[in-house]
Amino acid sequence: MQKVLYLGVMVVGVLIVLSGPALCKPVQFSELADLFGSFQPIRLVHFLCMSAIVALALLVPQSLVAMVTGGPVLDEPRNGAPRATPVVAELQTVPEIKTVPEIEPVAER
Repeated sequence: MQKVLYLGVMVVGVLIVLSGPALCKPVQFSELADLFGSFQPIRLVHFLCMSAIVALALLVPQSLVAMVTGGPVLDEPRNGAPRATPVVAELQTVPEIKTVPEIEPVAER
């Protein structure tokens, strides 16, 4: 079921990207607008796709909260393995920068 929803989101995303410019500027994107027929079907497709995106976001409210808050902080992974060291902790230690010795020119023969 999850794969079907992911596929649906991708199809809806493509339709949103195609119908958006055709809806916003139908004269400049006339070839794209012709794919949908006339202006009213463009509006209908765009509205239904946006409604589908909102419905999917509301279908799983935990994902909506995680998108806003950044998600819950996990102490331990589910498989019981020790938690990996975050990359931020590694960036806090600054490596020592050594100077490069001067290179003397090679004498020409």
